Amino acid sequence: MKVYRRYYLIPFLYGIIFSWYGSFHNSKKIELWQMVSAITGGNIINSMSNHVISAIFEHYVPFFMFIIIFSTYIYRNFCNSSVYVFSRCENRVKWYMKEILKLLLFTLANAMMILAGYIVTAVVGNKLAFRTDSIFLVVRYLIIYTLWSFSIVLLANIISILKNGILGNIVAISIPIIVTVCLMTVNFEKLKGMEWKKLIWNPCAYLVFGWYNVKIENKQIIGSMSRGLSIQRGYLMFAAISLIVVIVGAAVVQQIDIMDNKE
Repeated sequence: MKVYRRYYLIPFLYGIIFSWYGSFHNSKKIELWQMVSAITGGNIINSMSNHVISAIFEHYVPFFMFIIIFSTYIYRNFCNSSVYVFSRCENRVKWYMKEILKLLLFTLANAMMILAGYIVTAVVGNKLAFRTDSIFLVVRYLIIYTLWSFSIVLLANIISILKNGILGNIVAISIPIIVTVCLMTVNFEKLKGMEWKKLIWNPCAYLVFGWYNVKIENKQIIGSMSRGLSIQRGYLMFAAISLIVVIVGAAVVQQIDIMDNKE
């Protein structure tokens, strides 16, 4: 458990480094919505190029690292100590729900620590321009990225329980890569007709806050397109995916043969 807690220094430092190096060291004042836009890729992801590739890794590496490191968080209980753990557990599903709640909180903390790094940098440099009406965007960022990371991490743990830890790690690594490729191949402003309809059902698209149309006091702050993705649809999509993975995980934990899994 201490190893997992120590991990949070990484996203915090990452937020500090890239808020200065990547985005805000030349800025006079920084608002919360600008930080959220920067963390989620802004609206720079719109074509296949080396610049886009570097930008994706700059913004999403902390989330990818979290997914990989926590891909065995629940699975570790099914290794050598599984018989000891579950011989004292009368209700596996109840135990599982407690574990995924902890995992969900860890996931939320990861998103918060990245943002905290940005905020600390702005405060130290006396650049933070705080507006209470920007807080809603921070909340949206935390919800979307927590649900997204949580669903992938939990899926990787479930696959590890069913098969083995190596396969779970492969899933944890490959899904973020697929997400990256999906984002790299989209040119948002040129989408028409059926391509647009396909995009709005692509969960990866809802990770880029620059593709939303967000207004505060009738002022466009994120997105410059005449159309934008619905953040409400993003909530529902990631919530549904997370719920499905949670239910599947509960069934797996309830039915898995501990002795066979140990072997």
